[in-house]
Amino acid sequence: QHLAILTTHLNLLEHHRKKQIPIIRKFFDDYELEKIPVLFSGDFNDWRNSLQIGKQLGLKEVPPLPSFPSIFPMVSLDRVYYRGFKLKTHRVLSS
Repeated sequence: QHLAILTTHLNLLEHHRKKQIPIIRKFFDDYELEKIPVLFSGDFNDWRNSLQIGKQLGLKEVPPLPSFPSIFPMVSLDRVYYRGFKLKTHRVLSS
């Protein structure tokens, strides 16, 4: 079975991130990603979760964990979304 694995790094400025979402949505449409399982992750720079990317793309969100600032993380910039398979567990690995 196929699995689409995608990653992104959105702009720091909210109005730029809002312009990037239609491009991502078009990519999902162009490649008919609604027909196969998807894992979509990255640095969304959306600490307030104002974009609601998961809802816009019909994806479930892995419960986010703080990822910024890296020394003492307090907000979630990095997120993982998925569709088409069951998530059994998730965890953060440290080095």
